Amino acid sequence: MLLLVICQVFGDLWISRGMREIGPINSVEIGALLMVAVKFLTSPWIWLGIAFLICSLLLYLAAMSRFDLSYVIPMTAFTYVLSTAMAILILREQVSAIRLLGTCVITAGAFVVGWDDRKHQS
Repeated sequence: MLLLVICQVFGDLWISRGMREIGPINSVEIGALLMVAVKFLTSPWIWLGIAFLICSLLLYLAAMSRFDLSYVIPMTAFTYVLSTAMAILILREQVSAIRLLGTCVITAGAFVVGWDDRKHQS
């Protein structure tokens, strides 16, 4: 599960970095979209993100084959707090206190789910 979360976080992180380099998509004109598509397809950050997200998907499928859905989904909520931390550390994003508090609340919920499942298995 931890590897699944890490792959998801880094996949999102690298895609975000790649899209920041490409810039905002403000036009729906075919020429502008084709230029964005070329930039998208030639960005090493995008491809790295895609590779991590593919690994995440494969790990997600493996987790779904072994654990209950009601366990897997909340446990992947760790991606929220790790993504926020990585956005602050690597992407240098400014994160408000309320957003940080929200990620902590989500993480606390994931801990409760994980603790509850271990309690039932013993």
